[in-house]
Amino acid sequence: MEIVKQVLREAKISKSYKGYFYLEMAIELVMEDEERLCHIREEVYQKVADQYNINITKVEKDIRTIRDVFWREGGNEFMRRVTGVEYDNKPYPRELIEILADYSIKRQSRQVKDGTEGGVL
Repeated sequence: MEIVKQVLREAKISKSYKGYFYLEMAIELVMEDEERLCHIREEVYQKVADQYNINITKVEKDIRTIRDVFWREGGNEFMRRVTGVEYDNKPYPRELIEILADYSIKRQSRQVKDGTEGGVL
């Protein structure tokens, strides 16, 4: 989904990490069905691992790496802006996926409402 790519760009998450593509797919899966967060290993990480022909541990590790880089480079400001909550500690990967999925859904519905679907706001 283009909206997820836009949100990841806005969050300054770089495609130079393998985990970028795993995170992108994880967000898309959660956008399709939020209940997947309740069984994230089986319903999200395993599906990503299957898609990329890797093991689930690699998916988890690479998403954690993305989260760590994101946080180190000012991700807490992005999180505060999109959630209205001040984070003292970096979020768990599942929390980051949830927040980015929620924000993507919000941005997508705003674009549809404004008639700018597919464009940058």
